[in-house]
Amino acid sequence: ISGVTAPWLNLPDGRQLGTSTKSLVTWSPSERSVRAPAGIDGHLSGLLASKGRLIYAAGRGLHELDLATGRVTTRLGEEFCSEPALSADGSSVAVFDKGDGVRVLSRQTGEVRFHARGDSWMHKRLAFTPDGKHLAVTRKKRIELLDATSGERVRSFVASAYSLAISPDGTTLYAGQGGRKSPLLVFDLASGKQLAQLDETDVW
Repeated sequence: ISGVTAPWLNLPDGRQLGTSTKSLVTWSPSERSVRAPAGIDGHLSGLLASKGRLIYAAGRGLHELDLATGRVTTRLGEEFCSEPALSADGSSVAVFDKGDGVRVLSRQTGEVRFHARGDSWMHKRLAFTPDGKHLAVTRKKRIELLDATSGERVRSFVASAYSLAISPDGTTLYAGQGGRKSPLLVFDLASGKQLAQLDETDVW
């Protein structure tokens, strides 16, 4: 589709969702049609679907959109943010701010639960553990595991990660190095020990 870029999400009804410069579009592979929901403006970053709603960063603040109606229903905060991550229970949202710090907000009230300063790293990624107690954050040449309530650093992992994932049981951290034939690093989340290096993967 001309002008449409990542990120994409697969929606429950079979449609796909992505961004196009300053708009949000849904694409139906079966109908080969594109629809742009109303109320979207600003540079879009980090799309997350949750129970029929979409959470995304656009310009200043986080926005929540009803996928059925295409209407923005909620806006959290007034500051620039990007790359949102949602806790498994849907109560907390983590974002990067303009200064590369990390904030965790209450999804219900928008209250900032903590703010942690950080160094610059072009590939910004966040991931909550399944129990919502910790947050993994990409930093320059390392990954930090933070307490999701206080923002205190629990431990660090040596890796320049382009992507992050945490196993459903909360025991394992996966760090994609980016690029073709780049290694995927596997860490034990509790100890920080590297368990494996899967070579020649293609993970972004």
